[in-house]
Amino acid sequence: MKKLTGILLLAVLPVCAFAQNVTVKGQVKDDAGEPLMLVNILELGTSNGTVTDLDGNYTLTVASNSTLQFSFMGYQSRDEAVNGRTTINVTLSEDAELIDEVVVIGYGTQRKSDLSGAVASIRATDLKDRSVTNAAAAIQGKVSGIQVLNYSGAPGQGSQIRVRGYSSNSGNIGPLLIVDGLQVDNIQYLDPSMIESMEILKDAASAAIYGARAGNGVVLITTKRGSDKGMGNITYDFKLTHQSLAKKPGVMNREQFIEFKKMQGYDIDSELANNGDDGKIDTDWASELFEPSYVKQHSLTFQGGNQQGRFFMSLNYLNNNGIIVGDKDVYKRISAQINADYKIKNWLSIGTNNSIERWETKSVS
Repeated sequence: MKKLTGILLLAVLPVCAFAQNVTVKGQVKDDAGEPLMLVNILELGTSNGTVTDLDGNYTLTVASNSTLQFSFMGYQSRDEAVNGRTTINVTLSEDAELIDEVVVIGYGTQRKSDLSGAVASIRATDLKDRSVTNAAAAIQGKVSGIQVLNYSGAPGQGSQIRVRGYSSNSGNIGPLLIVDGLQVDNIQYLDPSMIESMEILKDAASAAIYGARAGNGVVLITTKRGSDKGMGNITYDFKLTHQSLAKKPGVMNREQFIEFKKMQGYDIDSELANNGDDGKIDTDWASELFEPSYVKQHSLTFQGGNQQGRFFMSLNYLNNNGIIVGDKDVYKRISAQINADYKIKNWLSIGTNNSIERWETKSVS
């Protein structure tokens, strides 16, 4: 029995040591040996974390068998296994792919590392798998300092973009919208699946390119183009989004309404008798007016090309039947995007960008 007890103790002791916490200290530097401040340090699998101070130092208590993730904007993230260590010094390397990323700035393209103005960039991967029906709504939550406002929940109502807040008391306080180099009055017709990138020029430097029209910022949108890898492909996407009333309004039922009228001194019993009330009518008006519904989105894409030319064609269909009972609030839209370009000579290329849209809507006022 004593031998068995000793074996059990030996089996338990390593487990207890395995679960102990340790306080880890260290310093984070860049490739040049300079300390990095405000580096995010996170214990993976938990919400336990900290940031480095002005000298790149940090202190964090974690499980001895955990893994620390070091991340900082413009640098490659790095994971370090603790393995019971109390001192972990880390060197982060610059993310060359992020620094060399090319963005559209109105008069051409430029590397992010060479930019001096305030430009926010959104890629096609950022817009993927979002349950939105227009390009403006797809920006929401993706860019700091940008407001996306929805004044109505009715089907087909577009979102409004505000780059610099309410800078004017006039009606025109939205940004200048440019799609493939052409000015448009709205981007509601653009299905998010057709967008390759979006650049938002937020500072006053954009006025040097577009003049006074850029006083409220500029949104530059580039639609997708075909691949020049010599292989074509066909893609079909379908989205089904459920929508319902977020919160039912609190209204009185039959008994509560009768009691309320009696408290007012109203002879509600005589009124009910004169109208032939059977004592059973108790209408739930929220259910009479609203019902759950679905948004259906279909997208069919053809693209391909080679070193000489490439093409991209996208056909999209949207059917949004709102939450009003029946077919009283419906938004249907069919849109197409056709982009193609062909290189005749090394110094001569021709191309075309075409957007086609047809829509119909019914709403309840």
